[in-house]
Amino acid sequence: MIADLLVPFGSVKDAIYAVPKIMTESKILPVAVEFIDRLSVHYCSEYTNSDLPYQQDADAYLIVQLDGKTKEDLQDTYEKAGNTCLKNGALEVFVADNKFASERIWNMRRNRLEALKAADPYVSTGDVVVPLSEIPQIMEKISKISKAYGVQIPCAGHAADGNI
Repeated sequence: MIADLLVPFGSVKDAIYAVPKIMTESKILPVAVEFIDRLSVHYCSEYTNSDLPYQQDADAYLIVQLDGKTKEDLQDTYEKAGNTCLKNGALEVFVADNKFASERIWNMRRNRLEALKAADPYVSTGDVVVPLSEIPQIMEKISKISKAYGVQIPCAGHAADGNI
């Protein structure tokens, strides 16, 4: 059985720092942990004509996929992970424990590149891989570059492995 958590955070830093804590504090190994920033969500929302909760307040989201052998095991797992997120700065935790709700969450992440290309057909893509602990600093540098050159740089990635 699988459930997905959509977890909005007020800052990129809080979102990224919560990732290792999900594993260490709640002793859970997620199937996947994805990161998506506010700008990416904005473009994805326009492209998919759908919104995410807290879109005006969240600077970043985590999508945490969890599994369990039974419904009770899965519920215990997502409650532990969700509580850890809340203790570490999450604005809320939304649980998608059915296919429809999960699809709504993953639709944003999955369509990110197409959404960006719809906004700018010349969008340049590439990955930066840094240690997980360095993601907040690289995001800060990306923000400074964005402001200095007047360009938008939406970011997303596999948060558990430092891939942005």
